Amino acid sequence: MIHLLAKWLIDNYKDYQDPATRRGYGILCGVMGICLNLLQSVAKLIVGLLAGSVAIVADGVNNFSDAASSVITLWGFHNAGRRADEDHPFGHGRSEYVAGVVVAVLVMAIGVEILKESITKMIHPEPVTPGLLSFLVLGGSVLLKLYMWAYNRSYGKKLHSPTLGAVAVDSISDVFVTLVVIVAMAVSKFSSLNVDAYGGFLVGLFVLYMGAQSMRETISPLLGVKPETEFVEQVKEIVCRPEQILDAHNIIVHDYGHGVRFVSLDVEVPGDMDLFSIHDEVDFAEHLLRKELGCRAVIHYDPVMEETEELSEVRATLVGLLQEHFESFELKDIRIIPQEPKDKLVFEVYVPIDYAGAEQDLRKELKALVQTTMPQFSARVTVEHKYV
Repeated sequence: MIHLLAKWLIDNYKDYQDPATRRGYGILCGVMGICLNLLQSVAKLIVGLLAGSVAIVADGVNNFSDAASSVITLWGFHNAGRRADEDHPFGHGRSEYVAGVVVAVLVMAIGVEILKESITKMIHPEPVTPGLLSFLVLGGSVLLKLYMWAYNRSYGKKLHSPTLGAVAVDSISDVFVTLVVIVAMAVSKFSSLNVDAYGGFLVGLFVLYMGAQSMRETISPLLGVKPETEFVEQVKEIVCRPEQILDAHNIIVHDYGHGVRFVSLDVEVPGDMDLFSIHDEVDFAEHLLRKELGCRAVIHYDPVMEETEELSEVRATLVGLLQEHFESFELKDIRIIPQEPKDKLVFEVYVPIDYAGAEQDLRKELKALVQTTMPQFSARVTVEHKYV
């Protein structure tokens, strides 16, 4: 159904990376979610109240929270599609992530309320009288939720949308929730055991857990996550296409929502190139990144010295020092700058992202090691973290 509606309502419905297309799918999935969840919520609340079942009522309240979540999803996609403005020069793409966090908080709050109501019913149990209508409504709900899981999962992947992914996870969790309620109703109807409140308690626990999982998955992009390996490899391949760019490293990716990425990186170029030639090569690399990956880039260049015997010996000594004292560190960008009274040895050291030491103390330690092992040089050390 979503596919047919998309054909009618969304221009370029197959171009999943187009911002307008993404917004169209987000709105379409959100409206469909609101309608289907409200339908299930009303049906479950009616049969739950008629049967006196806290488990069915809890499941209905859960569906109502899903409808509210879909409203928030709609807002997220709509707001994410707004153009950049003076106050938000990087656009509003992260609105989609904020919407996902709000959805997760709402789901967790509903889980807590279901747990409280279930505990009350455990302490003060009431008779439950489920009929055929209860089982039909619950069975129909399972089928609808499976359909919602399928289309949200499918379009979440196609659109690279964490919000739709979170909605898909919530939908499949609701399938298991409703199955628990069906089992509780069957036990209550065909035996003398009143497990309705315990079924509601399990529903509450599951809803609370899924809300916490969605919170973890949707808040990560807001905090800043490691870029995908495939994207980093694409950046390196594109940047190194110009003949005089030898290598790329220190790649940092800032994500401001789908389609808005800023990349900064270092490239190595021959040390004997003139400044204008370097500028042209770097400009061309930035142009390629914007054209092929849609990201803006800032590139810093490191001149690479011709590999002389002296430089090779210095490199081997530095590598040995790092292996002996700092096994996980990586050496980059070595240069020897002639000057009086001592030549200056310039190099960069890349440390793991979780390195907890003070950079200032590390620089002092590395300079002291150079002074001890290669007293003919003064040292200038730059410490960088490995972001990828």
